[in-house]
Amino acid sequence: MTISTTRLWRPVGLKELRLIFDSGYKSYPPRLYWQPIFYPVTNFAYAEQITREWNVPSNGDHCGFVTEFDINRAHLAQYQEQNVGGTIHNEYWIPAEELEAFNDKITGDIRVVASRYSADYKGISVEKGILSGKNIWEQLSYLESVIHEKEHIKAVFAEAEYAVLTNLGFWKQFAKEKEAVVNQLIEVWREFRPAQGNNYL
Repeated sequence: MTISTTRLWRPVGLKELRLIFDSGYKSYPPRLYWQPIFYPVTNFAYAEQITREWNVPSNGDHCGFVTEFDINRAHLAQYQEQNVGGTIHNEYWIPAEELEAFNDKITGDIRVVASRYSADYKGISVEKGILSGKNIWEQLSYLESVIHEKEHIKAVFAEAEYAVLTNLGFWKQFAKEKEAVVNQLIEVWREFRPAQGNNYL
């Protein structure tokens, strides 16, 4: 039987994204004690606005990510859609104590569909593997040097997946002179992690 789902979006920072990654892209982390509500939003434009105007300038990580997920429509129906401003500013309010049950009703993977950065973003350091000890620009230079070795690049992605997940969008935004290389890396990433295939709009 096919489950009817609704697509929602959630802007997140680097720390929350790490916890989503650690869950196997399956769940959002529990809210902190001072966060009584989980706020998924109903459209990409609203999530991207929060990411660009709030997450990037207001946190010390200088980045923000838009995640997308599909939720069981029957489960979502118990919550009322809320408008908190303009025509795109629609969201759901999920009490923190109900987030675990909400996560259980997510179908498929949580996907990163956009990322935004300031120029101060330093990237994720890699502790093991071929990218170990390299800064974000050195990581890109290495990947460029093996750009025609697709299977090797996939092996590097497997060693440093979280760094790749978070750094690809930065290269897309700031490494304009290497646009062709970055686009090739994104295509390899889509093969490596198909469920994340729409990344880096």
